[in-house]
Amino acid sequence: MFLRLIGNLILKVSGWTSMTELPPYKKYVLITAPHTSNWDFLWGNIYNFVSGHRTKVLVKKELFFFPASYFLKKLGGIAVDRKKRNNKTNNYATLFDGHDDFRLTITPEATRSRNDRWKRGFIKIARQAQVPIILSYIDYAKKDVGWKVVILPENFGTDEEIMDILRDFYSTIGAKYPEKFALDKRRNINN
Repeated sequence: MFLRLIGNLILKVSGWTSMTELPPYKKYVLITAPHTSNWDFLWGNIYNFVSGHRTKVLVKKELFFFPASYFLKKLGGIAVDRKKRNNKTNNYATLFDGHDDFRLTITPEATRSRNDRWKRGFIKIARQAQVPIILSYIDYAKKDVGWKVVILPENFGTDEEIMDILRDFYSTIGAKYPEKFALDKRRNINN
């Protein structure tokens, strides 16, 4: 309750608005873009406080040092070793097993730097776990944060069709640093 009040105050004072309605699913992969700034984490968590939306988020393991690791874990952080080439997507898909309520946030850009080749592991995770993919956003141009698009497992189609939905949706969202934001440029590639 306290965090919700603080979050609402921060949004109001800073001129931001947020969608308070939560997706009607207990399990899903939440895609967040654009990801061009550390501020994205702040605004995303303020949104979580205001809406009561609690997700787990993949964070590079280098940030898990004391005392930051304590706060990252409290905010739902899951350490990711980006240098290891093990079967991470299968491991993340199994996180949904045994939970009635589990939401995993992923930034397909995988970096705050410009990236023309978005990671597609989130598609494999959602397919394997048979959970919806929900597109959320942090729109700096409109000072708005929330979610809008749901892709249900029965409507997944091909990986490329899912990426087309992402390209269309995120092409209208204003990044904190637009020069760092690039939509995935790959098309018609079998992954």
